Amino acid sequence: MRAMSKKITAPHQIRGAMSVKRPISTKSNTPDAATIAIRLNHENTMLSWSRNGVISTIAGCAMLELTSMTNGEKDVIYPGGLGMLGMGGCFFTIGAVNQIGSSLLYRHALKLSPAMCAWNFFNALWPISIWALSVKRMFELHPGWHSTLASTAEKSPESSERK
Repeated sequence: MRAMSKKITAPHQIRGAMSVKRPISTKSNTPDAATIAIRLNHENTMLSWSRNGVISTIAGCAMLELTSMTNGEKDVIYPGGLGMLGMGGCFFTIGAVNQIGSSLLYRHALKLSPAMCAWNFFNALWPISIWALSVKRMFELHPGWHSTLASTAEKSPESSERK
């Protein structure tokens, strides 16, 4: 009975098993409730910019496809869709600049380590990179978009009234 009542200790409690006890987090880098709230707000701001960029990009792509389908001209791209695509790119860019700038500016208040700052930079830059590559690829599929945009502007009623 005596052997069963003996207390089993964890390896870190056995004498000599660990010479140095290192806490997982120290008081200086443990975020408190206010810091966690600021970090969540920081992250939600980036997600809002990204969400608006996705919505604008989808609307721009839909406008481009619908106008080309209704007019029967596949390679003609109209300015409304390009404007929405541009607005999506602006949302992604502003969100990335805001995320990187506030990560650098408030890194001490947010208690961000260098690794967390690098992670924030990566998370800020990949959406705009994917957006730019996707839009570039879309315009490669419609190679005559720049020339047809100019000819569309010449065909508009406002341009014929000016002449």
